[in-house]
Amino acid sequence: MIKLASFIFLSSVVIADFGSTVDLKHYIGNKQEASKPKQASIESVSKSLENKFPLNTKMNLGKVEQFEVSDKFKTLNMALISDEPAALNWLNRNYDKLKSSGAIIALIKVDTLQNYQQLNSIVTKAGLNLALLDSSIFDGEITSYPVLIQNGMVTQ
Repeated sequence: MIKLASFIFLSSVVIADFGSTVDLKHYIGNKQEASKPKQASIESVSKSLENKFPLNTKMNLGKVEQFEVSDKFKTLNMALISDEPAALNWLNRNYDKLKSSGAIIALIKVDTLQNYQQLNSIVTKAGLNLALLDSSIFDGEITSYPVLIQNGMVTQ
């Protein structure tokens, strides 16, 4: 009886057979080439950047009274600015505060790539970090700029 049981486990049993067999010759020589990732070049990066401009916002340039932000923005340490003269004056007046806090400068409105590059150069030389940001993440929360978001508070 034991021999019969071991014999059953050693033999193969076909439970189901679906479809027909395909000759292996159809697969031989069909090497799939790995697609190479596109190499970035100065031209491709520049063209990609140019497509982002002008960057606009629904926010208004204006005065903001201090207020507390919702929980999802409590940890931000960021200033929201544009390339407009009033926003740049605000940036200049608040430079020391921004530098000492390590705030990221988020550019939410800029007309051209050249304006962005010029502002990026100036801000970087001043020891700050500039980032392009779609301000729609703040819709319903922050309505005006320039502002500093820090320690859960929005101030001007």
